[in-house]
Amino acid sequence: MLKKIQVSELTVGMFVHGFDESWLNHPFWRSKFLIDDAGVLQKVRESGIKDCWIDVAKGADLRAPSPVVVPAAAIRPQAAPKPQRATLADELGHAAQIRARATETTRHLFSQVRLGRVIETDACVELVDDVVESINRNQEALVSLVRLKSADEYTYVHSVAVCALMVSLGRQLGMNDAECRDVGLAGMLHDLGKAVMPN
Repeated sequence: MLKKIQVSELTVGMFVHGFDESWLNHPFWRSKFLIDDAGVLQKVRESGIKDCWIDVAKGADLRAPSPVVVPAAAIRPQAAPKPQRATLADELGHAAQIRARATETTRHLFSQVRLGRVIETDACVELVDDVVESINRNQEALVSLVRLKSADEYTYVHSVAVCALMVSLGRQLGMNDAECRDVGLAGMLHDLGKAVMPN
């Protein structure tokens, strides 16, 4: 369940689902993350952002009746919860939805480039977050779906496939979520130059 709160009310253990700001107006690469230590909490509080959304299903909720103010130095870091694993059968449905959305998003990106427009990366960042979460639940589901390509959508699905494979490789190499998002986004955008090549 999502809940809008003031950034000043955030505590360690809360899961930030998003900010009430454009991603260009805040210093965070990702908009969905667990506040797992006092340093991250302090960085969010010092960002100048006033409001945010938390997901109480993925992290702590506001304490009732009012949160106790504790100096940042006194807060002990908590370990991030391990992602819940899913069977291949359970994750295939989620992965199919991500593949369809990712294909359409990539098609739109290529169209923007062909028209000489600046690409809108907001949708990409959210999509890469979803790819990371799917691969955390079951590494095989999305990767197996993006291997199925028809000729007319090859370029678009290929970009999604490279994104998923880069995230999987990052996981195998022990990268954290932020690093996996970086390599996943690079994989998704790696072929955009093709958009301006003559057929």
